[in-house]
Amino acid sequence: MREIHPGPYPTTLYDPEKVIQLFWSSSTMGGESIKIEKRNGQWLKLSGAPFIRDLDQWETQRRAIVFSKLQLEGGIPVPQELGKIEIKLANTESIVGIYNNQNFFFTDGPAKGKGFRIGSNKELQKIITEGIWGFYPHTLDLCRLETLKELQFNEKNWALKKDKLWYVVRHESKEKGLAEPIELLLRKICNLKIDEFVGHDEIALDGAKTLMTFKVGSLVKELKKNGETFILPGFQPFKSNTLLDTLSLTDPQDLTDPTSKVAKTAVDKKASQEERLKAIRKLHGNKSKESIGALREIIFEQTDIDIYRYEAVDALAEIGTKDAYKVLIERLPQVGRSGFELRIARALAAAMGTFLKSDEHTPEDVRRPEVDALVQMALKNPPGK
Repeated sequence: MREIHPGPYPTTLYDPEKVIQLFWSSSTMGGESIKIEKRNGQWLKLSGAPFIRDLDQWETQRRAIVFSKLQLEGGIPVPQELGKIEIKLANTESIVGIYNNQNFFFTDGPAKGKGFRIGSNKELQKIITEGIWGFYPHTLDLCRLETLKELQFNEKNWALKKDKLWYVVRHESKEKGLAEPIELLLRKICNLKIDEFVGHDEIALDGAKTLMTFKVGSLVKELKKNGETFILPGFQPFKSNTLLDTLSLTDPQDLTDPTSKVAKTAVDKKASQEERLKAIRKLHGNKSKESIGALREIIFEQTDIDIYRYEAVDALAEIGTKDAYKVLIERLPQVGRSGFELRIARALAAAMGTFLKSDEHTPEDVRRPEVDALVQMALKNPPGK
């Protein structure tokens, strides 16, 4: 067995590709241990750690790599052992070390009698702090999007609730949410990436505050937070930069469907012309029932001001659904000779793939039959997707 001399530079202890087995025990985990083996390039659990079903392949291999090259020194004491690590190589050689909160010391193998101070290497500090939980997949299924009914963001006092559709609840208001960004947010939260696990002795559980509350039927689950550490009952405390960033960047206003508010402004006769036109233009392409309902109200509005009705016709044509064109088909026969009539007829003709020959100069005895024929054609074969 070769002898390792401590020095200022990292020393290679072994080839990480030759590692075939790892054993890790930790007294801080209630005496828990794990034994794993590499077979055909995959790490498999042989025994121990019943809470781990599948190993985190990368994190396991990373442990084999990190311990292969270390900067060592002599005279490293480990008076109160908290854990033990054994690394077995393909040549039957074993490397064994023990550790506590401050130091790591090799008791067998080429580095026997040498060690390192855990605080001098942040990567090693993280690995040793995680202990056996470091082999656990660094992902967490906090919830399932398909069954989640409510998610309360306790810290900022708002919530997402599902009742066929998603709603954003703030204070005492309940507004329809935007399905796509809400589901994107929930996927990030439900399928969470963990950066590192944290020991219970490193955090004050009493100071933790409820961050989020998940509701699935009658089941309620709370995720708490203390500083940058997250705490979930029955699970090891952990840190997640992804979750921190997601929560800090999420504004409930961005998840709220503005259609209701916009639709109300679009039909509000007390609103200014600028406000109403701006609202109607925001409904262009919006296929929701609220949007089409508001535009229908404008189309059927009894007024001599065509500017709103023209804009509503254009909005319905851009929406392009059967429900949108149904409004135009219904309204056109009721409209007398006017620019408004031409606006609807031209929009409908374009949707039918035809061309309206009549214009503002066409005699009524020619124009009216053409408009009526267009309506009949649309009733027989309604346009729209």
